[in-house]
Amino acid sequence: MIWKWYQRPVEALKSRWGTGGLRDSGSQLVLSNIENAIRCYGRIGSMLRAQSFVTDHQIWRLESVSLPLMSKQQCSARFQLSIYNHDAAGDVPGSCVATLQGEKLPRMAGTYVFTGLGFELKPSTKYWIVAAAGEDGCDSYRWAEGGRDYTSVGPWSLPGIGSAIWAESPSSGVSWESFDDAVYLFAITASLVGCPVAAPDVPELASR
Repeated sequence: MIWKWYQRPVEALKSRWGTGGLRDSGSQLVLSNIENAIRCYGRIGSMLRAQSFVTDHQIWRLESVSLPLMSKQQCSARFQLSIYNHDAAGDVPGSCVATLQGEKLPRMAGTYVFTGLGFELKPSTKYWIVAAAGEDGCDSYRWAEGGRDYTSVGPWSLPGIGSAIWAESPSSGVSWESFDDAVYLFAITASLVGCPVAAPDVPELASR
């Protein structure tokens, strides 16, 4: 599925999945920063690009990930979107845990939806969205990037201060370098596994 540039992606996603309360399908928008202003585009082809996110205290089943993409060159490289676990030692993507299904040649500018095939995500856990394209001699695709000052909606979150937000790899994921100065734009829908669970209480600091 593709949303055109002139559509408001978050509104389109909300109309389909909702943001509060589960619909019959159980899907809802759990995290989105897709309406932030676009600062630039990260090249995908010779470089792998990754954006991190953190789940909340419940278990969720991944439904879809949406990315604003465009293509500068008409290359034949096939686009691939995956979910990686977190390598805490390096604060970078670890290994692939799920491969998403979607458009392999996203040449027309728009917001592309990739489906998650029911992969379960652990509670309160950091994951990475990893975008790749076969190396065919050109940087085939561009992923929209926002600046340091961003907002997001949904019960999940982006990493906090002092934690890596995005990463890149020139070596097909063998080695990564991570950064905390920007965000790649995306939206995630997921369905809750089991009944809703209240968030744990955060103990108040004792007054002195």
